Amino acid sequence: MFAMGFLAEDTENLYYITRDTYSQPVNLIKENKSTKEKTILTDAAYSSLNVVGDYIYFLNNENYRNSVVIENIYL
Repeated sequence: MFAMGFLAEDTENLYYITRDTYSQPVNLIKENKSTKEKTILTDAAYSSLNVVGDYIYFLNNENYRNSVVIENIYL
């Protein structure tokens, strides 16, 4: 099941989508809760972040208008 969120977390990290000045999705960020270190995971995330095990699932921004594409990244 997908939540329509822009924020997800696991025990060590926060995952969130940044926005530009026009409120358009820009990057999917992984931020360590302890060190606050940030890593850009992709620039194609749109919404629906979900962390399941070692993967983060999200809707792909590049294809969102024409179809719903579920992507994942191995964490």
